[in-house]
Amino acid sequence: MIRSTVLIFALILTIFNPLCCYGGIFKWLFKGYENNNLQDKTSPLLESKPNVEKNIYSDTSISSVPVPFEWKSMDEDFINEVSKFTTKMSDLDICHHQVVLHLRKSCADLTEEEISKVAVNLLNCQSTVEKRRIYPCTDDMSLSDCTSEMDQDTWNAYHIISNRVRAVCYHFRQQQFTAKTEMTVNKLVHSTEEQIDAMKLLEASQSNLKDVTSETLESLKSGHMILEKQQEELSSAQVGIRNFVSSNIRDLTREKRLIASGQKELAQITLAIKKKLEDAQQQLQYQGEGQRNTHQKILKDLSDIQDSASRVWGQIDESTKAILHNHEQTVAQYSRLMNDLQKMNSTVHHLMDILLKMRVKIEEKFSWISSLVGDT
Repeated sequence: MIRSTVLIFALILTIFNPLCCYGGIFKWLFKGYENNNLQDKTSPLLESKPNVEKNIYSDTSISSVPVPFEWKSMDEDFINEVSKFTTKMSDLDICHHQVVLHLRKSCADLTEEEISKVAVNLLNCQSTVEKRRIYPCTDDMSLSDCTSEMDQDTWNAYHIISNRVRAVCYHFRQQQFTAKTEMTVNKLVHSTEEQIDAMKLLEASQSNLKDVTSETLESLKSGHMILEKQQEELSSAQVGIRNFVSSNIRDLTREKRLIASGQKELAQITLAIKKKLEDAQQQLQYQGEGQRNTHQKILKDLSDIQDSASRVWGQIDESTKAILHNHEQTVAQYSRLMNDLQKMNSTVHHLMDILLKMRVKIEEKFSWISSLVGDT
């Protein structure tokens, strides 16, 4: 039941929605006559002419103008002549259609003056195609203003066209109505096909929604069972927590009593410590006086030691000067001694050289003497 209601509601919205499928299926039934598009104060011949050939069945500007259906059999030969251009239109056909579309009344309701003005405009269409002079004729102008400048030949042509204006009007209105009907039917067919496709998509979406809803209900059911189980667990846990809190309160009460007794003992200990601190402070004062006396004695001893150190330092300074003087003398004597030793060393070397030479000579002489003795 719910599915059928949703489908019917969606169909109604789609049909009457002015933004869906070329403005809705029935929008063309409610479209009013748009006077603003037809209130052109100038002659249709003064409008811009298209440079390419047009087809009335594909012209959207024509389809937006409401064309009433009219049928009148007048001057069949002229109507048949005009019907040759219904498929592939020339500039003349386009101009004729513009003149007819400019009319605000049906062809049967036109007055004689309006028919005459239409004849002038139709003549202007022919003259424009043939590169002849045109005679502007608007709704604000009188008929005499439209035809006052015509010559005799143009006047005769104007009267010939004037006799056939109503037939031309019927013919072009019939063509326009036929074209609009075909376009409307095509739009209706296209809209119907789109509506069928949309209904199929809606049906598939509804089926998917049903499956999703079933799955959601199953998941909700299982979730509800899980929640019930968790609720039972929470209830048992709450009882345990209540018991635990009660035992904690009893323990806290007992600990509070213990803390009170501990605070009393702590106060007694604090008083005892305070008394001991006062005694220690008095002892520190006594010790401070003794330390000050001792410090004075130490300062006096240090002053004496400083004086003694000054005297000793003076003696050390004098001894150091004497030692330095003796050291200088010792260094000078050592230098003289080294020079003497060097001289002695050179003398000894010289003596050794002399001894070596003498030894060599003596050995030579001994060898000579030995040789002499041996020869004898």
